Amino acid sequence: MSLKAQLQRWQKAAVLDTATAAQIETYEKSRHGFRFSTAMLGLGALAILLGIAAVVSSNWDAIPAFVKLLTHAALNLTLIAGIGFSLRAGRTVASEVMLFLLGGLTLTFIALIGQIYQTGAPLWQALTLWLVITSPFLFYLARARFTMVCWIAGFLATLTAAEEAITYYLGPLNLEDSFYTVIPVAMIVAGQWTQLKERWQVWPTFLAKSGYALTACAVSMAQWGWHDSITNLLHNSTITPIYLAFFTGLVASGLLLALRRAHYIEAKPPIIDFFMLVSVLVGFLPFLIPHTQMSVVGAALFMAYWALIGWTGLRLGMHWILNTAIVIIALRLVIVYIEVFGSLLATGVGLIVSGVLLIALVQGTRKLIQKLGRKA
Repeated sequence: MSLKAQLQRWQKAAVLDTATAAQIETYEKSRHGFRFSTAMLGLGALAILLGIAAVVSSNWDAIPAFVKLLTHAALNLTLIAGIGFSLRAGRTVASEVMLFLLGGLTLTFIALIGQIYQTGAPLWQALTLWLVITSPFLFYLARARFTMVCWIAGFLATLTAAEEAITYYLGPLNLEDSFYTVIPVAMIVAGQWTQLKERWQVWPTFLAKSGYALTACAVSMAQWGWHDSITNLLHNSTITPIYLAFFTGLVASGLLLALRRAHYIEAKPPIIDFFMLVSVLVGFLPFLIPHTQMSVVGAALFMAYWALIGWTGLRLGMHWILNTAIVIIALRLVIVYIEVFGSLLATGVGLIVSGVLLIALVQGTRKLIQKLGRKA
C-alpha cells in the first residue's frame, strides 16, 4: 500500500488530522529524494571507478611502476582532501560517497604494492593492513549503512582468510564455528555497551544489529549440515574442537545475559537473549548428533528457526522481521519441493503443478503477512 493511501486510511479512521498527514507526506518525500540522489551519486562514482579500471587495465603493462604508485597515491590524497572539503561544507552525501571510494581504493593500493614488489603476502595480511588503515577514519566519519556493511564484510573476510594462520599458531579453533558464537556476541556487546554508545552514536547500534543478523545467517547455513552423513561421530578425532566451540557458545550467551543483568549493556527484552541461546543450540545440532543424510530434518529446523525469528520480531514490535521470516520460510518450502520433486519439473504436468503451487504459495504468503499485520 502506498504512503498516500495509508495516510488517507488513517484520516478516515480519525487517527490523523489533515495537517499532520501533510507533514508526514512531505517528510517522507524528502527522505526518498535523498535516497535517490545518494543512489545516483553512488552509481556515478561506480561508473568512474569502472572507467578508470578499464583505461588502466588496457594499458597496464605499458605503465611504469612508479607512475602506477604515484597516480594511485595522488588519487587517494585527492579523495582525502575532497572528504575534508565536503565535511566543512556540510555535504554529507558527497563525503559518504568519497569515504566509500577511499576505503575501496586503499585496498587496491595495498594490492598494487604487493603486485609491483611481488611480496607474495597471503590475503589475510593485506586485509588486516586494510582494516588497520581504514577503520579509524571509517569509525569516525562514516554514517552510510552501505559503507558500514562493506566494513563488516571486510572484517569477516579477514577472519576467514586468517583461519589457516590462526590454526597454525594457536591450534584448531574451528573458526567457522565462532561465527555463531563468539564473534556475534562480541559485536552485540560492543554495540550495546552503555558507555560506548554515549560517546559513539552511529556505529554501535549497527554493530549490534549486525551481530544478530550474522547469528541468524550462520545458524541458517549450518542446517545444510544435515545433508551430510555423520555416523562415526563418537570416533572422530575432530569432535573435541566442536564440543569446545559449543561450550564456548553457551558461555558467550550466558555472558551476554550476565552483562545485561549487571547493566553494563543496554536493557533488552528477555526474548533477545533467549534467541541467542537457542541459536547456539540449533546451530550445533547438525555437528553434535550422529546422523545419516537427513535433509528433511534440516529443512524443518531451518523453518522452525525462522519461525522463532519471526515470533521474536513480532514480540519486539518489528513487523518487518516477521514479514522477512515468512518470506524466507516460503522460499525454503519451494526449495523443499524442488528437492523432493525435482525430477518431475521437466515434465508438462510437473510444470503445471509447480506453477499452481507457486502461485498458491505467493498468495498465501501475502495473505498471511496481511493477517498477522492486522492482528499485531
